[in-house]
Amino acid sequence: MATPTPLSSSPSARRAVRGLVAAFGVSSVGFGAMAPFLVLWGHDRAGLAGSAAGLLFVAQAAGEITGGLSGGVLADRLGGRQVLLVSTLGMTLGYGSLALVHSAVLAIAIIFAAGLFEAAFHPTALALVGDLTPSGDRTHTYGIMRAASNLGTILGPLAGALVVAHASTSDVFLVTAALLAAAGVVIVATLPRRSAQVDLHEEAEELQAAVPGLKAIAHDRRLGLLVAGGGLLAITLGWWEADGLAILRDQRAFSTTDFSVMLAISAAITVVFQIPVTRYTKNRPVGTLLAIGATLQALGLALLATAASGLAFVGVAVVLVAFGQMLYGPNLNALVSEIAPRGRGATYQAAISTTADIGMAGGPASGLALSAGIGARAMWLLALPLGLVAAAAANRAAYSAHERGGRQENRRAHRGAGRLAG
Repeated sequence: MATPTPLSSSPSARRAVRGLVAAFGVSSVGFGAMAPFLVLWGHDRAGLAGSAAGLLFVAQAAGEITGGLSGGVLADRLGGRQVLLVSTLGMTLGYGSLALVHSAVLAIAIIFAAGLFEAAFHPTALALVGDLTPSGDRTHTYGIMRAASNLGTILGPLAGALVVAHASTSDVFLVTAALLAAAGVVIVATLPRRSAQVDLHEEAEELQAAVPGLKAIAHDRRLGLLVAGGGLLAITLGWWEADGLAILRDQRAFSTTDFSVMLAISAAITVVFQIPVTRYTKNRPVGTLLAIGATLQALGLALLATAASGLAFVGVAVVLVAFGQMLYGPNLNALVSEIAPRGRGATYQAAISTTADIGMAGGPASGLALSAGIGARAMWLLALPLGLVAAAAANRAAYSAHERGGRQENRRAHRGAGRLAG
């Protein structure tokens, strides 16, 4: 009897992965078009005066945190394709409806609901890519997704600025909705109804031993290490991305234009170098790559302590942080796909996505507090030991995954030998 072709090696799988990457990139352009103008829209249209407009971001983050793990669990139980389509529809209707809203309370409620759907979209897409991509190609594919996402952070704000210049801030949400709808069409056209084949007979013992649902995450030390380390990196990165302008302005003459240029340089570097970096490091140990990535980010942030010496030092710091994230991000998603039990890929990707929520919740506030309490230079230098702790945690998680994977391969070999002897 012929052995069936694994779905991860089939033409339909490759087509689905290309579709997921395209949908990821298109949706990133949509999010990028909306994000820079959300506060401005809150002031002008939703009646949120002053700092109250920041409640829109708080509501969005609350929705993502609330819906994150739940969305992953639903994707594992109901199917990734269905959850992607529902989440895309929910985001399209939610963000699109903001173009017609003029009430602060209604705006906050809609942003929260759209955040719930958005929380399910990203981990489900990442999990499906893990299911549909051969193990050796996952890091490279996740790198392509990350490059596409950063391209969206460049093109999105440009598209949003054109809309605001020629129409209004409300019309930005119509552009976002149209792009999210286009992402949904791509998913319908390219993603097969059955996204993965699972050999239940071969993996019966592992599946029966696995703890279902969220309990599996609580009992998986490897995932706990990755979430803890990733959370530290996200918090320290928030010091730069959220607080960088305010803090560096106190260190030297650092303008809004300088800060915007540095963010654009970071995104452009990622678009250009992400794919070559993942291709070059394809066969390197994942634990080593994660540790190097975390260390590079930490070194870059620590170098911001010298910002008073000149803008060139800030530029070097931004480059180090960008390359650190290029190494860390795709390898992290690939490792999570590797350690996730069968049928729990989206749940595990959702768990690791909470590191971004940890950074959003703890980064900005802690950065400003530390800068005021111990000084900006000491705060940036503190990023180095925290980054090294994250590097050690990621390396340990990868080593534990390698050890467990080796034991599972040994069990399979013993079972195969037993069958042959019988």
